[in-house]
Amino acid sequence: MNIVISYYESLFLFISNIVHSYGLATILLSLFVSLLLIKPTKLANLIVYKETSFQTVLAPQVERIKKESKGAEQHTRLNNLYNRYSYHPIYSVRKLLGLFIQLPLLVLTYFMFEQLDVLNGEQFIFIKNLGGPDNLILGQGNLLPFIMTFVNVAAALTTPNFTKNDLIQAFGVSLLFLVLLYNAKSVLLIYWTVSNAFILFRNIIIMRNADKRGVLLISTVSRRQIYDFLINKYTVSLCIFVISFCLIDHFLPTQIADENSNIVALIISLEIILFYFSVKFSYNFSYLSKFVLYVLFLLQVAMAFGQISDQYRLPSLLFINISFLVLGVQAALFFGVLGNTASLSYSQAKLRLVSLGFLSLLIFIIVLDNPLNLYLSDPSEYYGIEYFTILLANITIFCLAIMLGYILLRFSSENIVKSILILSVYLSTIFFVYSKLVGLNYGLLDNFTFNQPDLINVSAFHSILEFTVLVGLFLLFLKNFNKLQSYFVPLLLLLFITSLATISVSAASLLVANAGNTDNQTESSYLEARDFNLTLSKSGKNVLVIILDGFSGGLFPELVKENRKIRNGFKDFTWYKNSVANSGGTIGSLPSIFGGHRFHIENVIPSSNDRMLDTLADSYLVLPELFKPKGYNSNIVQPKFNVKISNKDASIYKIDGNGYANSNNPEADNFVIRSLIKFSILKSFPLFFREHFYFTYLDKTHNDESTNSKLKMIKLLDSLSEKEVATSEKPTLNFIHLHVPHGPNVIDQEGNISQKGKGDYKAEATYSLLQLAKIFERMKADKVYNSTQIQVVSDHGWWVDNPMFDPAFVDQIGIGYEGRRMPGFFHALFLVKNVDAHQPELHTSNALTTSGDVATMACEVIGGCPRILSLDEIFSEDREVKYSILDLKGVSKNGSFKDYLVEQWSVEKSIFEHTNWKRN
Repeated sequence: MNIVISYYESLFLFISNIVHSYGLATILLSLFVSLLLIKPTKLANLIVYKETSFQTVLAPQVERIKKESKGAEQHTRLNNLYNRYSYHPIYSVRKLLGLFIQLPLLVLTYFMFEQLDVLNGEQFIFIKNLGGPDNLILGQGNLLPFIMTFVNVAAALTTPNFTKNDLIQAFGVSLLFLVLLYNAKSVLLIYWTVSNAFILFRNIIIMRNADKRGVLLISTVSRRQIYDFLINKYTVSLCIFVISFCLIDHFLPTQIADENSNIVALIISLEIILFYFSVKFSYNFSYLSKFVLYVLFLLQVAMAFGQISDQYRLPSLLFINISFLVLGVQAALFFGVLGNTASLSYSQAKLRLVSLGFLSLLIFIIVLDNPLNLYLSDPSEYYGIEYFTILLANITIFCLAIMLGYILLRFSSENIVKSILILSVYLSTIFFVYSKLVGLNYGLLDNFTFNQPDLINVSAFHSILEFTVLVGLFLLFLKNFNKLQSYFVPLLLLLFITSLATISVSAASLLVANAGNTDNQTESSYLEARDFNLTLSKSGKNVLVIILDGFSGGLFPELVKENRKIRNGFKDFTWYKNSVANSGGTIGSLPSIFGGHRFHIENVIPSSNDRMLDTLADSYLVLPELFKPKGYNSNIVQPKFNVKISNKDASIYKIDGNGYANSNNPEADNFVIRSLIKFSILKSFPLFFREHFYFTYLDKTHNDESTNSKLKMIKLLDSLSEKEVATSEKPTLNFIHLHVPHGPNVIDQEGNISQKGKGDYKAEATYSLLQLAKIFERMKADKVYNSTQIQVVSDHGWWVDNPMFDPAFVDQIGIGYEGRRMPGFFHALFLVKNVDAHQPELHTSNALTTSGDVATMACEVIGGCPRILSLDEIFSEDREVKYSILDLKGVSKNGSFKDYLVEQWSVEKSIFEHTNWKRN
């Protein structure tokens, strides 16, 4: 495809060099392509004319059959009619053949214009920038998309033998293009508008050369038919499809680059339109045929993704669909048995079929849709359990639940079945709306615990209001149940397809990224963290870096003031109080802590498209590689996110060795699966119910896996404070990452386990500093304290009040995405004790520092390192540092940093003055 785009781009640039105008070259290119398509379009028109002829003959007979019969009789008569003419309703899609001829060239043109940077800032007539939206409506709205839509509809309406069904298709496709291309580059809109204007002009010429009845623009569609179309139930359903998939384009957590997202949504939406119109005529399909059509639709979407992005590969996407194929086969068997049961009448079977469909949807949302998307939002948080372990387990649960539902519906009375249908339609719709539109923010979850539990608290007034609205909607639905039954099948298809598309695209991004980015990593044999023994040299200069995950820097002076042991334990340290995290998240800050300033997000983005996990893996070994030639042994204890790190230059220690992913831990598997389903229920339920459900069923007990994992981290910290420090001839470089006081908080200030995991953040922070003070005392006793540089740093802070900032600070710059611009969150802890440092009390520095300074401080021990900033550079008076916030909601960490960057701020001099902060 890249070769074709290259030749196409060369043609465009060749034309632009001749006419000396990119805008005029776009018009000429569009006309040139349209002329090339005249012959294929003629052939397509012949096929369309044949289809129209069939419709002219069949439409009156179909209408008569629908009026004269219903149910099974109507089904049989329609089937006989189509067999007599050797016709199938799915052939109606042949009328879109003209669009399919143009679509590949439109996609090709889209990608060609997207990579042409020379268009940026180029003016054409009244359009100031061909490389961006036109902004012709009051400098904010775009005019070209509406002109394009008008020309599209006009071209369709002037097509000879234009019918009512054509009107539906024309408006649907035009609406898609309007929404999906609204913010597209002006040059693309000019191209597509000129292409359709050519078709419009050609249609007018054809009609003028035809007989007199062809002079009318709308030759066979009356105003009444247009009105009927606007209020037709199929039109309403079609609009729902369009709007839903436009929303999916906005909310889908995919790895697709921004410049490709609209074309992805365009292709999916066109597939949906085809599928919708096919299923519309499915009354003469067998159940197996419907199932096959559904599977083909999924595969077509997968093929579309495989074509439009080199990042996606068809085999991986097909593998995703195999999972849903298993579901489909089981469902088809149930539907087939249900629909062909001789003991049931046609109406009874239909009622049970629709009931089973909505019951399946309800179970699908709870058991598959929400849990899988929750897992895909951050796979690293789920103890290394693989995606397909979760998928297969939940598919099993889903199929068993569907089987029970089938048995229940098969042998229940009509009243019970109708009651189940009413409840399943209402609940599945409500659950879907709450899950997709009023759902929980994935980014606020950490180890199945809310970082901001207040967000699920609602006031009594809000609860009463929400409950009243839901009850009112149910009563209204109950009153109009019979009138709404004709909409049930389109609604069922809409919700099912939307859920399936969400999971498919998210899972595909995970699979492809994992498959394509792990080959270059070296498999390591990790050591057990419990076997780690802090080893330091008495004669050489050691470096010990301790990372306290989630420790808010503003809490430190308060703890020093309150606790004498902390004050004495850290008296030889310098506290850099003016320190800001590089990122509002662990995965954003860790690379800079391990690798220095070139791994700052603002430096990584321009120079690398590597996924974040690969960047993190590279950063882990930067200092070990630099220290090794100096005779150092290096140790890394508890690296995050299950990345594979070579043990060539460092010994790697992890709790449970290689982790849950390779330890075949069924308890962890079951815990994660149960918890994901519980969170799915929480995510689908009304807001007023969530607080009660969370604290009743999801607030962890000390036996739960998430709390156990945190307790293992506390045990590692305790072990380090109790073990004697070993000595060696060689100096050592040590990185120890402790997941404290990051949530969930499980201990009190004395280290006692807090029941139900309701530990206090401040108490856990206090305990972590007290244990570090014990480690320092051990080092003094073993005479390795003076020879060791010690750094205590946090990757980011936490959602706590920061007394070091003016309360008005937040009012000035806001709390930012997920509250990660709050002073408690971006203010990082940074403490340094240099070799042979002795002082009567803790020293405080006002120098502006950031997490990347850890590497600089460490390198000073060996006289500096290449590609690592020096002390003079980081302590410059005119220094400016950056703080980046990433969006990790609803996505796995398989993209690059630039894929997820939401906000980036610069600060100079003092982080405590809001005037020093500027948004980039």
